[in-house]
Amino acid sequence: MALSILLRGSIREKLRWTFNLYDLNKDGYINKEEMTDIVRAIYDMMGKYTYPVLKDEAPRQHVDAFFQKMDKNKDGVVTLDEFIVSCQEESDCGTKAVGYRRMASLLGPRSLLALSHIVLFLAPSRCAPGFYHRGWLRLMKEGNLCGPCRPDRCPPTPPSCPAGTVLDDCGCCEECANVEGQMCDPDGSQKFYGRCGEGLECRRKTPTQSAEPQCVCSSSHVVCGSNNRTYQNECQLREAIHRDVSGLLHLQRQGPCATAPQISRPPRDLQMQAGGDVTFGCEVTAYPVAHLDWKRKGKETFLPGDDVNVSVQVRGGPRRHGITSWLQIHSVKKSDEGVYICYTRNAYGESFASAELQVIDGGPSRPVMKTIISSRISSLLQIEDDEDYDEDTEGGDDDGDPESGVVSP
Repeated sequence: MALSILLRGSIREKLRWTFNLYDLNKDGYINKEEMTDIVRAIYDMMGKYTYPVLKDEAPRQHVDAFFQKMDKNKDGVVTLDEFIVSCQEESDCGTKAVGYRRMASLLGPRSLLALSHIVLFLAPSRCAPGFYHRGWLRLMKEGNLCGPCRPDRCPPTPPSCPAGTVLDDCGCCEECANVEGQMCDPDGSQKFYGRCGEGLECRRKTPTQSAEPQCVCSSSHVVCGSNNRTYQNECQLREAIHRDVSGLLHLQRQGPCATAPQISRPPRDLQMQAGGDVTFGCEVTAYPVAHLDWKRKGKETFLPGDDVNVSVQVRGGPRRHGITSWLQIHSVKKSDEGVYICYTRNAYGESFASAELQVIDGGPSRPVMKTIISSRISSLLQIEDDEDYDEDTEGGDDDGDPESGVVSP
């Protein structure tokens, strides 16, 4: 298992996550105390296996040498950029962070898995600031027994825990709970990844998935925050509340926030040879769901009207509370040239976006489409063959790019 998981993720992703691992208080910087705590914990775990190797070295000496190379501006802390640049300059910096390449070969499988998180840059299931992955710390502790609870000896709880806090394995000290999407321990038989926070369950997303269990929000209903922002579930809102420095954010109501329509994928300008077919697409998100129409600039009536060569199709999605519409013009003629407007409205407002159609007489038998990026001052024409456009776009699939018209021969 240890060998397989070490291969996941790009080098930059592993470096980014390793930085987050050292950044214990999640303030965006690594200081010497944070790095020393981790290196000392590694030494404590490996001492009984590698004492002859480590006897002449001290964690503080390693950290001082490490900071000498990484702290470029000598301000006493290491930023993410400094960390990545330094590690890219020296390919084995992850190993030098604790000093020795051959430590791993001296450890058993259980300790190797724990050490791999730091020395070999284990890629996490979700790489983001604010994640507290303390499984390696648990495995580094000498013994598994809990002594008398002394709250005065507990380490300080990080100032911001996005999913709240939970008690540690001994039920004594508070630590940050795991957030949505983070791997977790499903029951008491394993104590590695940690416990999920409030409103979260530790389970696989589907029963057939073989991946490690993750923290999944118990509620899948969208909610509206007091900042008039819609959150996909209560857990995401709860995380935002913990991160809100003003302390004013709270649940406003169940369901999405009422908003005016927003055109997330507007139609694009098109140029087409006479006789070809052309399709403009327009995607809108709003709650309540918006009404969407097409108009031609200079005309009062909505399309398609009585023109048999013009048709309009509408369907819900692909985004939640979204609607997508296509304006299709078959066998375009010179008289079809003009500006076409996607117009949408609901009880909270309206929005529109326009695109221009140019029709070319004559030319090659094979249709050519041009994407026109226009402004009031100038126009830039970029010619693209029609096969450069994904055919799924016409069907409304979300490919991550702005909506484009689709041309067929």
